[in-house]
Amino acid sequence: MRKKKERTQRIVLLLLYLAGLAAGLLVFLAVPYFSHKRELIAMAVSAAKSYSSEGNFGTSGTFGLEYLVFDREGHLLDQALFGFPDMAVSIDVEKYETRLNADGPGLYYDRLEISMESKTTRRIALVAAAPIQEADTWNGTLFLIRELESLPNNLTAFVATWTVLFLMLFLFLWILDKKEQELENLQRTYIAGMNHELKSPITSIKALSETLLDGYVTDPEKQLFYYGTILKEADHLEDTVLKILELSKLQSTKALYKKEWVLAEKVFGPILDRYANLCEDVEIQFEAPNFHAAPMPKLYTAPALASRMLDLLLHNAFKFTDPENGLVRVALTPGRGVLTVSVRDNGCGVPPDALPFLFDRFYQAENAHDQTGSGLGLSLVKEMADGLHETLRVESEPGKGSVFSFTISTKA
Repeated sequence: MRKKKERTQRIVLLLLYLAGLAAGLLVFLAVPYFSHKRELIAMAVSAAKSYSSEGNFGTSGTFGLEYLVFDREGHLLDQALFGFPDMAVSIDVEKYETRLNADGPGLYYDRLEISMESKTTRRIALVAAAPIQEADTWNGTLFLIRELESLPNNLTAFVATWTVLFLMLFLFLWILDKKEQELENLQRTYIAGMNHELKSPITSIKALSETLLDGYVTDPEKQLFYYGTILKEADHLEDTVLKILELSKLQSTKALYKKEWVLAEKVFGPILDRYANLCEDVEIQFEAPNFHAAPMPKLYTAPALASRMLDLLLHNAFKFTDPENGLVRVALTPGRGVLTVSVRDNGCGVPPDALPFLFDRFYQAENAHDQTGSGLGLSLVKEMADGLHETLRVESEPGKGSVFSFTISTKA
C-alpha cells in the first residue's frame, strides 16, 4: 500500500514538474511575442510599402532592425543586416509566402541560420513577414527580423532554476515521508514495548494469584515468596504506567518546558538530600557537592524538569550499582553559559554496542530482562533534555561503571 502511494506521488510530482516547465517556457516565449507583435507587423508593412514605392526601407529601417527582401521565386533582392559584409541569413521563403496567402502579414518565431565568416550558427528570432505589392500585384516578400539573443540564456536559466526548485521540493517531501515512516516505526515499536511491559507483570500477577487461590502452595515460606513476587510485579506495573503517563505529558504539554531563573541549590538540593538519606540504609557511598562551600550560578531552566532529570539518573545509578563497595558521585561543573550535571557510578557499566540505543524507549526491557524497571527512565531524561534544548551524554565501560551528564543553561 505504501509503495503504491509512493509511486503515485512520484508520478504526480513528475507531471507537476513537466506542466510547470511547459507553462514557464510558454510564458517566456509569449511575452516578447505579444509585447512586440503589433509594433513589428506595423513596421514590416510600412517598410514593405516604402520599398515598393521608393526602393528602400524608409523610416522603419532606422530602428536597428534587420530586413530581407525576396522576389516571388525566392531570390534575395536586398538586405539590411548589421554584421560582417559576408553575413547571410537563410530563411524558408516558401513557407512564409504560404502563411501570407492565408493570413496576411504576421509575426512568427523562427530559428534562423546565420552564416558569417564561413561559420554557421542558429539563432532564435521574431520574424515579421509582409508582401511587397504594386497595384495589387505581389512582387515579393519583406522580412523584418528581431533577434532574441538573450532568450536562449533566459530559457536555460528558467529550466535550471525550475529543476533545482523542484528537486528541493522533492527532497523536502522525501524527508517528510521518511520522517513519517520513522514515526510509524517508532509508534509500532512503542506500542509493542508498552504491550510487553504491561502484559508481562499482569500475566505474572494473575498466574501467581491463581496458584495461591487454588491452594497449590501450602508452605508459608513459598507463600511469602509468591506474595513478594506479586508485590514486585505490581510495583513494576505501576512504574511502567506512571512513566508512560509522564512521557505522554511531556510530549503534549509545552508549558512544562517554560524556563525561569532559579538557584541550583533549590533545583538539585532536595534530590541530593533524599538520596543522601537513602544511602544511610544501604552500603553505597554517595558523594554530592556542597552548595555552601562552592556557590553555583543561577540556572535558566524549567526547575521541575531539571530536578526530575537528576532524580532519574540517580535512580538508574543506584539500581545498577553493587550495594557492596558501591559508589555514586554527583558533580556540578560551571562552564561557559551552562552548568554540567554529571552522575558517576562504579556499577556494571554498559557494553559499547548498547550505548547508541541506551535512550530508546523500553530498551532495557527488550535487551536486559534480568533487570527490573520499565526501560523508560533514560528515555524520559532524553525527552526532557531535548525539550529544554540541553545536551545529554553518556560514557561507560563494562565492569567499571558509567557517567551520565546533562547541561543546564545559565543564560537566557
